[in-house]
Amino acid sequence: MNVKEYIQSGILENYVLGSVSDQERREVECIASIYPEIREELESLSVSMNAYAEIHRVNPPTGLKQKILAELEDLSDADELQNVVEMRAASAGVWKYAVAASIAIVLVLSFVLFNTMNQVDSLSEQLSGALSQNQELSSASEEDQALIKQLQEANKAYYAVIKDPNNKIVHMHEAEGKPDALTLVYWNPTSKEVYVQVDHMHIPSDELQYQLWAIVDGEAIDAGVFEVGEDSTALQKMKPTEKADAFVVTLEKRGGVPVAEGEIYALGNT
Repeated sequence: MNVKEYIQSGILENYVLGSVSDQERREVECIASIYPEIREELESLSVSMNAYAEIHRVNPPTGLKQKILAELEDLSDADELQNVVEMRAASAGVWKYAVAASIAIVLVLSFVLFNTMNQVDSLSEQLSGALSQNQELSSASEEDQALIKQLQEANKAYYAVIKDPNNKIVHMHEAEGKPDALTLVYWNPTSKEVYVQVDHMHIPSDELQYQLWAIVDGEAIDAGVFEVGEDSTALQKMKPTEKADAFVVTLEKRGGVPVAEGEIYALGNT
């Protein structure tokens, strides 16, 4: 990443002024945690702008507070009178709306009952299909049965991770100007286990590989590399992480690097 160009882009000034989007704000904070030069520039800008605001501060006119309070009191009295009139006018239509609401409830319950019966019929058909499939599997070869068992165990392990209530699910979003990145990070603070699930990411050249970083107290800690496309699996186990304020994905040399060098492609706070 070209740190000098990023500083000169003006996004740091907009960040300090609070005129950036939520995505841009998260991106600046993650990038600043990786690159000390950007963090120092942010701190310098913040100090400078606070000093400028202090120098050019203008005190409000004398008596402005009393004037605002008096106007608010007048508005409050007018609102109370209007509310009394509206309540009296609305009381005549209460029974009409109550009858309409009752009819709506009956219709909703009828729809729910009908939908439930359809679901029962569908489940019966699925059960019959499953029993038939089980009979076919029992006559399969030992090799096929071993493969089926392996797939079942992998599927069981997958659901064990994604349904674990102790896991924090981090929805990674693409960095500004990068291709869409649909990626989830499952992090268990208790077991320290980290998994990546790639739904969609740009496939890089063979020489490059995506690398996950855990942001801990402003430092980027290597969490391992992962694959995308046909070489990726449903869940890819990464390096264990005891603490993480956020996760960042960069594009690095294949095999990974000890210190982040490439551009950020995805990021998300824990």
